[in-house]
Amino acid sequence: MSILKSEKKELLYTGIVYLLIGVVMCTWPFGAAGVMSVLAGLTLIVLGMKRAAVYFTKKEYGLMQRLDFAAAAILVIIGIVIAGQPDFFLLLVPFILGMIILVNGVFLLQEAVELKKMKYDAWWHHLAAGFATGIAALIMMFDPFSSHRVMAVVMGVLFILDGAADLYTELFLKGRLKKLGLM
Repeated sequence: MSILKSEKKELLYTGIVYLLIGVVMCTWPFGAAGVMSVLAGLTLIVLGMKRAAVYFTKKEYGLMQRLDFAAAAILVIIGIVIAGQPDFFLLLVPFILGMIILVNGVFLLQEAVELKKMKYDAWWHHLAAGFATGIAALIMMFDPFSSHRVMAVVMGVLFILDGAADLYTELFLKGRLKKLGLM
């Protein structure tokens, strides 16, 4: 499979997953946030244990391999804290997810500039989506809301917007650009 097809599939899957996460967070904010905390913690614990197993089964030891054990221990400790203290994780989630969504917004702005340079008449769709995504991500990162429930719903809406933007890009925009000979 070519790299381009692989990227297209990845973007489509990401868009669908973001939409699903957004819908779940909007309809079941407290439950979804608690479950996400525990799953994230357990994932880190498993990754840390896997890394520790690799460390103990390696035959070669050098400076970099010694860091593998420290990294494994850190992953397990963070996993335990996140799984055991979901409220702590819920304080970090808006900032971390906001950063991820902000990066996507910046990419949308870059695409808008590139589309404008290619004289694509609907370049401003990406510009508007980039600004909307970026502003919403900044609001999410700096958590002006006092309620976790409101924040979970806002995060859900942001996931829906981000997923919809990814799907729009892959399903509609790139096909139109190919027809116009701009890609």
